[in-house]
Amino acid sequence: MPSVSAGARPEGLNDMSKAKVLAKAKPEVEDPFLTVEEAAAFLNQTPRWVRRQVEEENIRYAKLGRGLRFRQSWLEEYVAAHTSDGRERR
Repeated sequence: MPSVSAGARPEGLNDMSKAKVLAKAKPEVEDPFLTVEEAAAFLNQTPRWVRRQVEEENIRYAKLGRGLRFRQSWLEEYVAAHTSDGRERR
């Protein structure tokens, strides 16, 4: 066993500290979940409107615990599906 002088750090502690920091770091998520409020801001609507769309099953969502969550890609799909190409319908 290597001897350690007073005040010196044992070898490997630095690596262990780095591992702890990396374990606590949140990974970058490409398509994170958004809250109702964040989804409403993204869609330029009110949270009440978003909840109504959920109740009417018009918008895709995930129920995590008591909260509703939305992927940004799901919201973009919703917008794409409800976007007009400018031509008048008859």
